[in-house]
Amino acid sequence: MKQIFSNLWKYIKAIWRSKYKWIVLLFFLWSYRVGYMPNSEDGFARALQIGCLVGMTFLFNKYKSGIFDFTLNKTNLPIKSIYILYIYAILSAIWSIMPMFSAYLAFQNIVLLCGLTWLYTRSQTFIGTERIFLYFTLMIILFDAVCRRIFIEYGAIFTHHLTNGSTSAMLTSYCAAELWGMQEKDSSRKNLLRGMLIIALVFLITSTSSGANASAVFGIAVAAFLSGKTFLYIILFSGAIFLLLFKEYIDSLMLMIMPGKNKEAIETATGRTDLWDIMLDLASQKPWFGWGYACIERAATITGEIESPDAHNNYLGFYGSLGYVGSAIAYISFFITLFNSWKRRLKPGYKGIIAAFCCALLNGYSYGFLTGKACNITVAFFSLIVLTYCYSRTNIYHESSTKR
Repeated sequence: MKQIFSNLWKYIKAIWRSKYKWIVLLFFLWSYRVGYMPNSEDGFARALQIGCLVGMTFLFNKYKSGIFDFTLNKTNLPIKSIYILYIYAILSAIWSIMPMFSAYLAFQNIVLLCGLTWLYTRSQTFIGTERIFLYFTLMIILFDAVCRRIFIEYGAIFTHHLTNGSTSAMLTSYCAAELWGMQEKDSSRKNLLRGMLIIALVFLITSTSSGANASAVFGIAVAAFLSGKTFLYIILFSGAIFLLLFKEYIDSLMLMIMPGKNKEAIETATGRTDLWDIMLDLASQKPWFGWGYACIERAATITGEIESPDAHNNYLGFYGSLGYVGSAIAYISFFITLFNSWKRRLKPGYKGIIAAFCCALLNGYSYGFLTGKACNITVAFFSLIVLTYCYSRTNIYHESSTKR
């Protein structure tokens, strides 16, 4: 792990000396704004978010001309399908109750998707691309962890932080699947994956998010299945079934490992079940096309039912905001990504993508990171989709293999 942090520091210094530092600074300023800076009456926070997005859009196009066209037309079907989903989300501004709001948030996701395509296509080898993914994901995990403990929890070790926990859960699932599924002898990669796994587990546990922890267990179970670890796979899923049948044990477990929570909060998914009932009723009023992207929560607020910034559920968010049509596009996109990765599961990287993607899909029941305000979970999820393209564009494993 010491080597990982040493390399991370070298990468940060290299970025700081490069022309790309402005993209990195704008990204983390954007991340700070959406994660830790509430809206203000003077509109400064909103202007900052828009400014960061405009700046990133300009720089992505500057460093790779036509990146938006490239991402839509010259990548693979998983990327294209999620891109089309958010084009449809932009179009939902036509019938949205908050047109500019829907259009902006949907466009923001397209910018992030294109920016990640630019980032991961910079390497021409698998090992180089994977290192970019691992270290970039570690950077956003560390950034979230530090910001939470400085600005919210004031130095606490354990802090309920779904964003940090969920990103860590995806990294945990990816590393577990790739470690168990390694076929090539590569001690350097093995040590990197093992170190990243340990770090991700630390932040997963200290985030105290039940949704993130549950999705991580599921992701690891998928990793065990993909790697042929039948006994471990059976144990993990048997444990999950046992906990479903005897829910009182879940309550006791959550109370032990999650400081600051009480039994009532756990049993009601932190009060989300009441929120979901209200939003389901609203969604049924506009079932085909929804209230407009990211607007099911706003509909609940405007109608006076309940004030909520997030549906805490991707699937309810898609249904309520984009209706049956948008939900169908989303589910087709998810299937395409999983099917694409399944076909390539014997190649390096794809077992990790499948496990982390499944982890994220389950985690979608605890936070609407695809159907409203983007956050670092969204960035990690889009990274997995972009990797399906980047891993497939070359069979070169090591940089030295490019030399003839």
